Amino acid sequence: MKRLSIALILSVSLLFSSGCIDKYLEDIAELEHRLDLIEQLCEEMNVNIRSLQVIVSSIQDKDMISGVTSITQSGKEIGYKINFVKTAPITIYHGTNGKVPLIGTAKDTDGNYYWNIKYDNGAVGWITDEYGQKVLAMGIAPFIKVKDERWVISFDGGTTWTDLGQATGEHGDSMFESIITTNPNYVLIKLTNGTEFRIPVYEKYLALKTEAERINSNVNAQKTILNALASRIVYIKNAGDIVENGERVGTYCELSNGESFKVYDWQSSNAPKIFSVLDTITGLHYWTFQQSGEEMEWLLDSEGNKIRSVGDTIPPPKITLKVDNNGFFYWTIEYEDGTIITTEAPQLFVNRSASIFRRVIDNDPDFVTFIIWDGTQYRLPKGFTVSIETNISMDVNSVEHLDYTVYGAEYSDVKAAFITQGGFKAYLSDTLGVITIESPNDFTPEQGKILAVFTIQNSQRSSIKTITVTKL
Repeated sequence: MKRLSIALILSVSLLFSSGCIDKYLEDIAELEHRLDLIEQLCEEMNVNIRSLQVIVSSIQDKDMISGVTSITQSGKEIGYKINFVKTAPITIYHGTNGKVPLIGTAKDTDGNYYWNIKYDNGAVGWITDEYGQKVLAMGIAPFIKVKDERWVISFDGGTTWTDLGQATGEHGDSMFESIITTNPNYVLIKLTNGTEFRIPVYEKYLALKTEAERINSNVNAQKTILNALASRIVYIKNAGDIVENGERVGTYCELSNGESFKVYDWQSSNAPKIFSVLDTITGLHYWTFQQSGEEMEWLLDSEGNKIRSVGDTIPPPKITLKVDNNGFFYWTIEYEDGTIITTEAPQLFVNRSASIFRRVIDNDPDFVTFIIWDGTQYRLPKGFTVSIETNISMDVNSVEHLDYTVYGAEYSDVKAAFITQGGFKAYLSDTLGVITIESPNDFTPEQGKILAVFTIQNSQRSSIKTITVTKL
């Protein structure tokens, strides 16, 4: 159908009805308007078909939605623009109760999406190729146009066309029933044929990914701290706040052996908690995990053995984030390239603790203290710290040799002055790293207080310790 042909027919008619010029001009205008509506409707329908194809592809490609904005015309909403992370934006137009065949897609029993069509009489059928096979929604998108005032559709890129009925020029129902953005996890796209798509929201993915990274950082930190304590020579060279977006979120530490780690602050989450626990039977530390609201469990390898967390070189388990084709996020725990457990992660904060570390205390001049979820404290010394047992027991007229450790300096650089009372004597032994204490014939609890002032050459700092001697 061509506008020129219509105009020519009407012009010829005017030769025989010269008294109806105004009416024929009105008819021409009406036909032109109807043509404009049909062309606009065709364009919107084809845009929606192409958009539907992109939606199906985005699900297969694990793409996510970065934003949904409303499209308005003359102050009225006519559709949506949807932005993806990897895929180009798409446009979806509304429909308004017309008589137009509806192109859609649905998942078949094999799990794939195929094109289907709903006719004005309510019949629904799969779109098939020349061999009678269903057409994947990932393939060539159907294309609609108007020919001789009738809807026609091509399923093969324009090689062949199928008649779908009279083109009235009325706006038809969109293949899209609704776009729902109220869920923070995904955008729900509903088709008029009942098919639903849940496409993850990228902003939520980033939040969960950040959470997983922080949990994994804390798991690595615990392993590093335990190894440092076991070495008895590693100390903290530097420690400070982690600041992100102008807000303090944790503590970073640099160790004397060149390693470093980050401890993120306590937070509430439904993510599985991974932490190292001492097995009182074997005396070894093993990895455990705890899901929200559940009891702690040992992480086991493929042979059912507990996985050591201290004393080996294997990387610790880690939390990862997965997204399924229904738009749901899931936590997984992975160890040595093998998935251990999977759990749904529908919400970010649900008032449960996922952090290993409850608190980090850095205001002590000699130690950084890490308090974990169950109250256990790990104390890592700072550089030029002297570590010594400060509570001992002695008999009268006895001698005690008390070991001490100095971090970040040689023992020969350590000097010490002792303030004693009640006949006690204390001095550095000839053996490096040892203090000798001599007790008197008798002493009271108050007399059993010895003040030791350690100085380390070139450190410009001193360390004061109070040694309490209890009489046996």
